[in-house]
Amino acid sequence: INAEYMGFEKVLELLEDPKINPYKGSVPIERIQNIVRSNYEQLYFDVVGTRHNSWREFIEFFTGYFCLIQVDNKWRIRLKTHENWEAGDKEQKKASRESDSKLASVLESFLRTRDGLCCTVDDFVAHPECKDSSGPVLRGDLVRFVKRHSDKFSYEKEGFRILLVTNSESTSPTSSDPAS
Repeated sequence: INAEYMGFEKVLELLEDPKINPYKGSVPIERIQNIVRSNYEQLYFDVVGTRHNSWREFIEFFTGYFCLIQVDNKWRIRLKTHENWEAGDKEQKKASRESDSKLASVLESFLRTRDGLCCTVDDFVAHPECKDSSGPVLRGDLVRFVKRHSDKFSYEKEGFRILLVTNSESTSPTSSDPAS
């Protein structure tokens, strides 16, 4: 079996994996690429290498099986056999919103128990309730989540800290003083 076919098989497996694509819709192509690159490093290097656009070229070689589409200016990949992919994408968005809401609530509750209303990324990743619809939240995903929810949280790269954003008036020690 040649490397290209093995790479094809891995992408096929990932797009069929119910943890990665539970609704048989489309998946961000970058997510599939990152999984293949990190879990099958040598295979990725053998198939894709380091050339610019080589991942995309690899995927486009298998257009009989994979379809690349652009959704909200982001490239996504789906299996051609997943004919109801649009319904799957809608279900995935709904599940993601629910999961995000729960994760935001858990993170906010966790931060409220911490001195300074903050914690490190690793502190929260170790928290038993730090999970989304697909399982435990990875560090990079958590940082992206925090940045997407900048109305509630902020991220400090130095120290890898997550902070709860609060109304400055309600946290100010002089807010109850009418003279201030």
